[in-house]
Amino acid sequence: MSNINWNLINLNGSPFSIIPDKETKGLIWAGFQTNKRQIESAIKNIYSSKDTKVALNISRWGGGKTHAAYYFSNNNNIADLLPNEAPAPLSVIILTSKEGNDAAYDFFKKIIEGITIERIMGAVAFMRELETDDVALNKIKTFTSSTPLAKIVWLLGSSNEDESFEASEMIFNVTTSTQRKKYKLARGIEDTTDRFKILSCIFKVLSEYDSDIRFAQPRKIFLWMDEVEALIVYTPKQYIPFTQAIRELVDMTPTDFCFLMNFSLSDYDNLRTLEYIIGKALSDRISHRIIFEEPTLVEADAYVYDLLNEYRGDNENHEPYFPFVKESLDRLLTVMEEKQVPLMPRNVNKYVEYVIDAAFGKNIMDGEQLISSDFINSLDYKSLT
Repeated sequence: MSNINWNLINLNGSPFSIIPDKETKGLIWAGFQTNKRQIESAIKNIYSSKDTKVALNISRWGGGKTHAAYYFSNNNNIADLLPNEAPAPLSVIILTSKEGNDAAYDFFKKIIEGITIERIMGAVAFMRELETDDVALNKIKTFTSSTPLAKIVWLLGSSNEDESFEASEMIFNVTTSTQRKKYKLARGIEDTTDRFKILSCIFKVLSEYDSDIRFAQPRKIFLWMDEVEALIVYTPKQYIPFTQAIRELVDMTPTDFCFLMNFSLSDYDNLRTLEYIIGKALSDRISHRIIFEEPTLVEADAYVYDLLNEYRGDNENHEPYFPFVKESLDRLLTVMEEKQVPLMPRNVNKYVEYVIDAAFGKNIMDGEQLISSDFINSLDYKSLT
């Protein structure tokens, strides 16, 4: 149980959670400006053409990739990166399934639920209203290259609530004979290829019609796939059809789509294994390899400094590293280096919070004392390994 009272050290909550915050609002970027600039440069490049892009973000475990996905999914944080009049992207973040058997369906379902079926329904309804029903249906047919699949997507935008609900059921489940007869469907959604055709179609609809807005130019869809290293533990029978389907999704969506994979690297053999698993066709499509290098002591110091000052109270008069002094924080980071603990954000968070907790436990914080280098040296850190 934690001893920390953050208010007593004039911090508005814990800046050092080891669990990434999965809310796009209110996230800050602390330190590690090189990593930030790499992603910003990639986003600018993605917007330099209509072509679909594939990006691979690489770091050690706990390097801040999940945080980056949520930070850059807040359109306020990328507004200055977009060309004039370019609409902000629609970003979806999904976690790679740890179970390979149903990975393709899980991928499909998470994307639909990440966007929300209600939002998709609204976009299709707006498309039908704006283009007329017949024109919208024909356009959706060109998106899917399948009349039955197009009809299911088209029905999502029906003004009849029962029809749109049944269409949503057909998106997620096996189509019944009653439904096929009722809507004159030759077939329903039968396999992974069908589901990914549906996804590609939904991306194209959302790119042009969403939230009752007709964009001056199509918006981009950003799909972030987090913890993609889970693919390495799949069997060939599991990963081959799944990664083939992802390649098909990329190929079926040749414009205004960006697929970003977050990969935690333990060694470069794992990276080679990942590239083998996703296949040469998709690997060759990777236009951006963003590598978060292992931070230096100076970068980790700036990271902690930024977090402390972001969470600081309005009337704070302490020195900027409080409850540390710069020397004691640097000593802690040096201890991590001596223990061969990479100075990745999650590791730094763990060690800093451990020290603050220990200081409260030993009443070091009474009277607003500072954490000294001697106190840093007195701790054993065994519980962190």
